[in-house]
Amino acid sequence: MHVFGVNIPGWCQTPAYAAALATSDPHYVEDHDYARRLAEIRVHRAQNVFDRRNVDVSVVVDEAALLCQVGGPDVMQQQREHLRVLARKANVVMRVLTLDSGARAATRGAFTLLEFNDPKEPDLAYAETYLAGQYSVKTAVLAELRWTYDRLVAQSVHLEEYER
Repeated sequence: MHVFGVNIPGWCQTPAYAAALATSDPHYVEDHDYARRLAEIRVHRAQNVFDRRNVDVSVVVDEAALLCQVGGPDVMQQQREHLRVLARKANVVMRVLTLDSGARAATRGAFTLLEFNDPKEPDLAYAETYLAGQYSVKTAVLAELRWTYDRLVAQSVHLEEYER
């Protein structure tokens, strides 16, 4: 699984970070239970991803997502520490695309690539936009996103090397 995002990917979020993001959206502020439900869903998804032994996860996070004060300094400190814990897992590579790395390979938004070892399961791309997400199994889409992800990896640094 390869992921690039301008926010912390949902399944890498702490409950406090997820709740802070949820309550920042004016469409959901009136639903006081929404933030709790969203945080629970994201914790469950994280368990499905990170607790599997046969899943390799590679994440590139834009530095802006680490610097933006979602929920305040305490929430962000907890979130950054959570990413460090995830990065120490044997099946996880966590990278940061620093602001000083220049023009980015990905300028069209966040995406996830799911690659399967089973030939019966096609590889899958998921691209996020402001209004919705789109799935694709098209060879050309997968190839473009793999190329883009490789460029992002080349432009980024390992989380343990990142200092700010």
